[in-house]
Amino acid sequence: MGRWMCFTIVVLPFLFVVVQLERTQARLVTKDFVESLGLSDVPNIAKMNVSQDDYARMVTIYTNRRKQTDLQQVPKIHRRFYSIKAARTSTKENKHKITFRDKRFKSYAVEGATFRLFLVPKKPTKRMHFLVKDRYKNVLENKTLDPEILPKWMEIFVISVDPITPFEVTCHPACVIKQPTLNLFKYRQGILGGSPLTRTKRASKTKWESFILGQSDPKLPKDNSPFVVSDCRKLPANADLCCRMRMEMLFKMTPGFEFVIQPFSYDVGYCMGSCPGRHNWLNHYTNIKTMFWMMKKEKKALCCVPSKMENVEVLYLSSQDSSKLAISTWVGMKASECACT
Repeated sequence: MGRWMCFTIVVLPFLFVVVQLERTQARLVTKDFVESLGLSDVPNIAKMNVSQDDYARMVTIYTNRRKQTDLQQVPKIHRRFYSIKAARTSTKENKHKITFRDKRFKSYAVEGATFRLFLVPKKPTKRMHFLVKDRYKNVLENKTLDPEILPKWMEIFVISVDPITPFEVTCHPACVIKQPTLNLFKYRQGILGGSPLTRTKRASKTKWESFILGQSDPKLPKDNSPFVVSDCRKLPANADLCCRMRMEMLFKMTPGFEFVIQPFSYDVGYCMGSCPGRHNWLNHYTNIKTMFWMMKKEKKALCCVPSKMENVEVLYLSSQDSSKLAISTWVGMKASECACT
């Protein structure tokens, strides 16, 4: 018994230190990345207090800005953004039931959705517990709010949207909810791999890590792939040759990047596989390098690396003002093709 207690006392602090080191390292990586983008600091999502009017205005600007890129994709993507006011609300003690009805753009699928509301305490309080559930009793938000940040605009990422979408909001102590709004991001059929909302539902049944960093989605139609040169799905099964795989980035689920509002997710892409013979050479430099290795009788392996990068338009919380959103182009954020070099 004594030995087990000693073992526990030694190991638990060690595990705590390891976890803390990993979190610290993740914060440093995020900070370095954000600074490389020209931002002064990592925006604090906990302080986000953007009004619905400003939110809708900036999302509309962002959606229009992406139109040109969307229409150049194969297949083309047509996006729509709109906001819905609550169709019905009811309050009983600390619980609020809020229901939305959506009848617009029935031919469009839901890419993502956010439930936003203005939260006001009924009376001064030391702290407020805020809980949001959907119709399936999934907990969408569960946090304790400090009084200095109240009243506050709350934003909840929604994982399930139906023609009739109800939410249950609970506050302790009691609160007043103003301007409840459901923001819907829709697209016309043709987007690859299903919407982020669909993929979120699929991922909830597995581990997030395997979802975000997972293999090529078998549900994707091969003929619709925009990655015509090095798409892994175009190779024979078990070929193990240099090609491009899907790697989905969900900002809301990635620690340190919760400040990104749009896109909900995007296919980062990653390169993997071997480079035998003359398979998928990047350029003439690769040819010359291989010839030199052959002359020196050196057996060095070529590497499978990104050969074409693309930019991503991003809508995010301003690092200067937590009540404002900003839009910028993040350069080299997507590996669209892979090759050997």
